[in-house]
Amino acid sequence: MPTFLQPDESLGSFMMKSLVFLWPCPPYPHLDGLSRLPPKQNDDGLLSVPAEYEALDRTTPEPPDGSMSDFCKDRFTTKYLKDLRNKAIDYCGPGSGPSAHLTCFHSHTQSDHKCDSFCIGQGAIWEPDKKKFSLDCRVRNPDGDEQARGVVPFNAIHMYWYDTGPRYVFDNLIEFGGSEAASPPPPPAVAPRDPTPPFTVLVKREGNSNLWHALMEVWSMTLSLDVLRMSRDPSNNPNPSSSSGSDSGSGAVAGAGAQPFFTVAADVPRTQVLFLDDFGDGPLFELWKLFAGRDPVRLSTILADPERSRAFAQSPHTLLLPLPGASNPLWQNDWEIRDDCRHAPLLDMFVRRIMSYFGISPPSETVPSSLSIWGSKNMGKLITFVDRRGSRQLLDQDNLLTSARSKFPGVEIQCVDFAALPLPEQIRVVQETDVLVGVHGAGLTHIMFMRQGEGAVVEIQPEVMSHKGFRNLAGMRGQNYFVTHAEMVKKEEDKNNKRRVKRDEWHWANVRIEEAEFLEIIELALNSLDGEALQAVELQ
Repeated sequence: MPTFLQPDESLGSFMMKSLVFLWPCPPYPHLDGLSRLPPKQNDDGLLSVPAEYEALDRTTPEPPDGSMSDFCKDRFTTKYLKDLRNKAIDYCGPGSGPSAHLTCFHSHTQSDHKCDSFCIGQGAIWEPDKKKFSLDCRVRNPDGDEQARGVVPFNAIHMYWYDTGPRYVFDNLIEFGGSEAASPPPPPAVAPRDPTPPFTVLVKREGNSNLWHALMEVWSMTLSLDVLRMSRDPSNNPNPSSSSGSDSGSGAVAGAGAQPFFTVAADVPRTQVLFLDDFGDGPLFELWKLFAGRDPVRLSTILADPERSRAFAQSPHTLLLPLPGASNPLWQNDWEIRDDCRHAPLLDMFVRRIMSYFGISPPSETVPSSLSIWGSKNMGKLITFVDRRGSRQLLDQDNLLTSARSKFPGVEIQCVDFAALPLPEQIRVVQETDVLVGVHGAGLTHIMFMRQGEGAVVEIQPEVMSHKGFRNLAGMRGQNYFVTHAEMVKKEEDKNNKRRVKRDEWHWANVRIEEAEFLEIIELALNSLDGEALQAVELQ
């Protein structure tokens, strides 16, 4: 039987009594990073952010000194989730089926004024002959009030690079029941909700090998689901007469009695990611189950099996078209220094969830930093060099690392090809690392998995670059950051390669750095480990 908080019961007593109900035993032990507690209703009638964010805010609150800019609040705090929730619309207008809903959520943080969107479609039917989902929804345009609070016309939902995002899904996998209608619908008649329809997440990936791109895609999916956990579902409204499209401008799409679109306890077991691409699994394949109780599956696998395709059509689907990876706010943090974004609860939560998923705990410190050997205050520190095997290799790296080992006795220096390791092992390596060193590239994504506030990062950029993304990421995770620029050296076989010449040279050229400069920046990074103030230094 479920356990409920009694009016005269303390929260601590309730939590102790309810521990057994927080998460079941297998098959979902990897979901310990998600709270099963239902959302609370705020004084304004809106649902609260998921409980795990509230707990994080209590342990790492926003800086009280006003040092955090609106730019950062809008992208890296729970304000990002709330703004998406408050810019929602059910696009299904008059003439739509009673169980059909297409609710889309919009964000306006891009510098080019484009809108980022994700959508949830309810009552979709898989049609094996057409190889598409059908949704009995006559798409309408938003009214003036809806547009005033940030809702955009349905045709303004755009395509992203690599042909990704909700627009790709709409154009290729969903057939609608009608055309656009000019006027908004009256309060919809609410059909009884099927308590067990599959919750299917439709994803076309950008690729499967680049760690940064893949993490942005998974993170964007989890942000979409977090918004659904705090947004009311018009198809689950016990008081239909209170449903009001714009709900006094709040962005709610259902009345105060409606439940959220997604709850961990009820919906995780029926959730599955459906890949619309045929890429290999890649290193992050497991992470697509962060909110899913079922293993990911490819659409091509279903299409190749007529029996499975027919079974897929047995019941209506709830479809999630999540935010694409290219919309992730971290992409908007690349070209300007953002020292005002040190507080980033959305990033912190994503990292915590991944660590929890893989059962990784921060290692205990085995050698106090105050000890010394051979006059080295850095005895026992670990430097990890990102060993690139494709483009942008550091020339003469073996000799450079040998020189560093000689100059810094007592410091362990390892060279790691992260691409050759499973993701959990990659994270464990980085968790033990004090200084992460690498040429600009996806390997430096691991900054986010270093022990928060305890390390340093050295980035070697090609000489023409002025990228700030990894500097800003280091600041958000409390790591000291050091950058230097290296000479670009074309590989002989690439000088006449027309395909590569078309791209910016830094994408593929190797780099070369003088030994003295390499040792200097390593020393600066090691020395920063004992400092109290966070450092960000560009070596000239």
